[in-house]
Amino acid sequence: METVSLASKEPCCRGDFKHYPVHYPDVERVEWVNKTVNQIWPYACRFLEKLFRENIEPAVKGANTHLSTFSFTRIELGDKPLRVNGVKVYTDNVDTRQIIMDLQISFVANTEIEMDIKRYYCKAGIKSIQLHGVLRVVLEPLMGKMPLVGAFSFFFLKKPLLDVGWAGLTNILDIPGLNGFSDSLIQDVISRYLVLPNRITVPLVGDIELEQLRFPMPKGVLRIHFLEAQNLEGKDKFFGGLIKGKSDPYGVVQVANQIFQSKTIKECLNPKWNEVFEAAVYEHSGQHLEVELFDEDPDKDDFLGSLMIDLTKLHKEQKVEEWFDLEEVSSGKLHLRLEWLSLRSGADKLQQALWSIRTNDSLSSALLMVYLDSARNLPSEQLEFHPDASKHPYRGLLKSGRKVNSDPSPYVQLTVGQKTLGSKVCFKTCEPLWEEAFTFLVHNPHTQELQVEVKDDKHKCMLGNVRVALACLLKDEDMTLVQQFPLNSSGPNSTLKLKLVLRMLCLEKETTLASLELQHRLAQLQNGSMQYPLGEVQLTIRHSSQRNKLIVVVHACRNLISLGKDSSDPYIRLYLLPDKSRSGRRKTSTMRKNLNPIYDQSFEFIVSAVELHRRTLDIAVKNAGGLLSKNKGLLGKVLVDLASEEISKGLTRWYDLSADGS
Repeated sequence: METVSLASKEPCCRGDFKHYPVHYPDVERVEWVNKTVNQIWPYACRFLEKLFRENIEPAVKGANTHLSTFSFTRIELGDKPLRVNGVKVYTDNVDTRQIIMDLQISFVANTEIEMDIKRYYCKAGIKSIQLHGVLRVVLEPLMGKMPLVGAFSFFFLKKPLLDVGWAGLTNILDIPGLNGFSDSLIQDVISRYLVLPNRITVPLVGDIELEQLRFPMPKGVLRIHFLEAQNLEGKDKFFGGLIKGKSDPYGVVQVANQIFQSKTIKECLNPKWNEVFEAAVYEHSGQHLEVELFDEDPDKDDFLGSLMIDLTKLHKEQKVEEWFDLEEVSSGKLHLRLEWLSLRSGADKLQQALWSIRTNDSLSSALLMVYLDSARNLPSEQLEFHPDASKHPYRGLLKSGRKVNSDPSPYVQLTVGQKTLGSKVCFKTCEPLWEEAFTFLVHNPHTQELQVEVKDDKHKCMLGNVRVALACLLKDEDMTLVQQFPLNSSGPNSTLKLKLVLRMLCLEKETTLASLELQHRLAQLQNGSMQYPLGEVQLTIRHSSQRNKLIVVVHACRNLISLGKDSSDPYIRLYLLPDKSRSGRRKTSTMRKNLNPIYDQSFEFIVSAVELHRRTLDIAVKNAGGLLSKNKGLLGKVLVDLASEEISKGLTRWYDLSADGS
């Protein structure tokens, strides 16, 4: 499994600004909002200027050591305000104490933003900005007193589309180590502050638990079993395209700003990956699981199809396994198994989670949330506490008695297992305040630990470290620990304040309407109150020895069970066992909202009279439902023994449906 950045794989970003939609479905156009934005734009620019100086400028400084002297010298965002193309307000599956809305925004402006990197006497600027994306606004908690709302938060659901018109960019590119400086750096800065799971929260009253609003727990974890594909397009052609060849397919899976890439299967149109990815989901409303398949080539990878699945439906369904038709291509299917894992506390839940992943060391049983608050009393002459200080050239300056600006620029690296995450850099301070949150997926809390290292970005050395065994969280009823941890290999009073929250990953598949109805019908059969609990199917079965064909006519069904609201959408699937291949499958049309459907459709199977006696006809009545519908499933089944001599003459009868066909 490999995690990649958006900028690292060109095929992931297939859209451009020319094709960016200007009208969005399922939203309301709100011109009055744009009139309001136009009125307050000069004041919004003041807020944005403050955001640039207090948040974006430090983030750029911390993004690269060569940018440590970066600063904005002028920030003018122009008089053309941000535009709201549409608003969607969520009313389903929303906490009653919050309001959630999505704003489809576009910002196209001629700007005058000037910047300076004093260390290299370099000046540059931004003369234009285009930004398009979905900005979510959350108002919570709703209260029974003024101002009715405790705080509001805003963030992008995924990285917005961004195009920057630079002035003097070549000056920056001439700086050593900055030859990769581009729009991607701005994208990364935006992601650090404004893309899920990050957000900006503005409190409106004083007694709000700001930490909980700024860094909420994920809603759950989506486990994606990336299994296989069939009938992909062959992109590799030979002899000038006269001979169509194979493809070298791989997949890119995206949930919000988390991106995973599968391995590449060489020269195969029916690849089997059998990989698993796990993604923390902070918002399921308005979010999608996005999958794209590509053919790996030395120059440019070819597109093999895509798929988009609504996370709200996955959250409701809990568990889905299905062959999905690939979009934007003429052929191809993708086999996925998707599991929504809820977050729960309690040692009993851990044992259940560990048992479910006992055969796979790469899967997770728990999620760890780390809130990095601050550090106190970090050593100003930090090299005295560093094991390798004697080898550092800074040691000589300390011993010489010369005055040296030794205030560190601390940042933190946090590690669980093979995953390491880093905080922002706080410049020239022994009392850094980070206020950042980090999320880790944990295989086994009994054996794993959190390793935290406080480092000095200025002098490239360690300021202290601490290790926390995750097993200690299991002793707390809420599996939460808030503590000032003494730092090892640091100053005598150096501490690090952390909040740790552990939650178990639980698959809580709800009992579906289909299973409840099936249980009710079977109970009726057992107590004798209903003769045919799952209904019946009428078939005519005849074998033609001259043509070596079995002819099956599906006439009708009656008294089927209802899986939807007072109805079902039945169709019939046929196999001639033991052949259960796709080519051996036959299927009727779907009859919408009908418990007594009439089909009168004929199907043929090639089979000799001798072979027929060893075969079984598998008839399954299924409910179609919609995409990821909770009511999809088996309505009933029948297995027909073909050894009867009456088959050659033709046999028409009603067959009782059962749960297993017996």
